[in-house]
Amino acid sequence: WGFLLSDQVDLLLKLIQDSKPLGAIARVGATTTAAEADAYSRGLVNEKPTAGFKVVNTGTIDPFAALWGSRPLRDGGRKFLTPYIPLTKISNARGELYGTPKIIFAKIAKRCEAMLDKTGEYAGLNVNCVASPCSDLTLEYVLAYVHSPVFHFLYTQFFGALRMAGGDLQFQAPQLRVIPLRIPDARLQARVTAQVTKVCKMIRDGESRDSHEVKLLLDQIDSIVVSSYGLTDSELSALLSATGGIRREDIDEHS
Repeated sequence: WGFLLSDQVDLLLKLIQDSKPLGAIARVGATTTAAEADAYSRGLVNEKPTAGFKVVNTGTIDPFAALWGSRPLRDGGRKFLTPYIPLTKISNARGELYGTPKIIFAKIAKRCEAMLDKTGEYAGLNVNCVASPCSDLTLEYVLAYVHSPVFHFLYTQFFGALRMAGGDLQFQAPQLRVIPLRIPDARLQARVTAQVTKVCKMIRDGESRDSHEVKLLLDQIDSIVVSSYGLTDSELSALLSATGGIRREDIDEHS
């Protein structure tokens, strides 16, 4: 409840208005228990099995991108560039989760780092995920939201006191479940979903996240999400001051 002492509590309450906790509108949970993570790590292989899943962990997830195949997964002194977990090594319940479209979150980061697994091809070691959103919500919009200034502001207001040494935040299922999300109208959500789909495809096809075109699209996505909250000039200035990122004129353009 420490956020109630924040000097931004009025802005916080406005962002929460007409929102629902993420855990009430989607399935939010860990991809493994600690015991499962240990067991599954022992079953990792570098070659594709007859049936199984690609594997990511905190070190192989970037914003909007899986680093599978481009950055080695490090586990217990071993490195896997193309890690897989055979289906025979995991429980039926985990296999069902991994085969579901979902967003997978890095567990520790200064800002949210999450990837979209649209086709259910990834397992996660000791990370968390969001799956099965309600019918009024797309995973693409959730992915845009969790990388937006609104989400970052809310997360740091609620859980900034849990920052680790070095400034890292912990993106755990119990915290993710309570973060408020306002379901957008269908038109705005369709715009964001189309932009996120385009960005994810560009990154999968090898485009750098630092390229001008990708950065422009990401700024546009942030701007559309923020503009949907109808903030006043002073509220918008407070949000951008607290979170950095997009420019004021970008917000105006997408209002």
